[in-house]
Amino acid sequence: MIELDQKFHPTDFKELDKEFSRKHEKFLSQEKCLIKKYFGEGIGLATALKKLSEEKLITDAKDFQGIYVFSTNDTPFYVGISQHVIERIGQHVKGKNHFSSSFCYRLGANVYLKEHGVCHEGGRKGLDFLKYVEPTKIQLMNCEVAFYEVEDCLELYLFEVYLAMELGTLYYNTFKTH
Repeated sequence: MIELDQKFHPTDFKELDKEFSRKHEKFLSQEKCLIKKYFGEGIGLATALKKLSEEKLITDAKDFQGIYVFSTNDTPFYVGISQHVIERIGQHVKGKNHFSSSFCYRLGANVYLKEHGVCHEGGRKGLDFLKYVEPTKIQLMNCEVAFYEVEDCLELYLFEVYLAMELGTLYYNTFKTH
C-alpha cells in the first residue's frame, strides 16, 4: 500500500492541483488486487485484513480511512472513500441490502435502465434486490480494486472528486447524497 504524505494543507487550488497530480501519479503505480481473492465467499474482514497484510498490500492487519478505486481491464469505473476501506469494499460485494451495497444498487439501477429504457423510480427499496443488485455483486467480485490510506478528512473528500474526474469515473461517481 502506498503511504501518502500526511497532514497536507493546501493554501490555494494551484497547490492542491500540484499535490493531487503527484498523488495521482503514485496511484497509477499502485498495485491492484482481484476482489474475489481477498473479499470472496467465506472471507470475512479479519481474514481479508490478514491476507492483505501478509501480501504487503496494507502495512498492518488493521483497517484504515482512505480511498479505493474499482476497475476492470485496467479501466477505473468507481472511486470511493470510507473510514474503514477494507470493511467497505467487503460490504459492496457482500451487503444484504440496498444501503450496505450502495454501489451495486447503482449498478443494478443501471441494468434496470438498460432493460426498461427508463430510470428506476421508487427509491432503493423499490428496486428488486435479488433481480438487479445481486448479479452486479457477482460481477464486481471479478473486478480489481486499488486503495490507500488518507488520514486527513479534507484531503480525502477533495481527492475523491479529483480522482473521479481524472480517472473518468463520473458516470457512477455522481456525488449525489442518498
